[in-house]
Amino acid sequence: MDKRILLPTDFSKNALNAIKYALDLYADQKCDFYILNVYQVDGYNLDNAMMVPEPGERAFEAAKSRSEERFGKLMEQLRLLPENTKHTFHTISTYNALLEAVEDTIAKKDIDIVIMGTKDASKSRTVIFGTNTINLMENVTECPVLAVPEHIRFSQPKEIVFPTDY
Repeated sequence: MDKRILLPTDFSKNALNAIKYALDLYADQKCDFYILNVYQVDGYNLDNAMMVPEPGERAFEAAKSRSEERFGKLMEQLRLLPENTKHTFHTISTYNALLEAVEDTIAKKDIDIVIMGTKDASKSRTVIFGTNTINLMENVTECPVLAVPEHIRFSQPKEIVFPTDY
């Protein structure tokens, strides 16, 4: 059975590192990788339904176009990696809050695991993981969330931390 892996991206170096880590971690398994970018529109607030841009509006279409253009560049970078015929890629570009977009994708695509990049380590939990990563780790309950630190290169894991609030 194919693994279905969700890879949220903001197109940063640490997001790219997490994608490469996931490809190496599942190098021997048949996988569908869903790469998700959540975009926002400057001047609009997702928390206010009156302030949600409509598809077709110039600001909305510009943000969507930027996301799709960056996906094109990301896919070019991934094509430079050694080809793995066991891996299939799907891109998802959506206007939404990150948590809601991740939960929607998990449900619609029957995702097995979310793998995402994190910032460099420091003493602050928020800075270690970043607020987006913490938000997903605390709120996504349908599947595991694997956080990959920015400068980690793949080697077969010997230990995995299992955080829980029980």
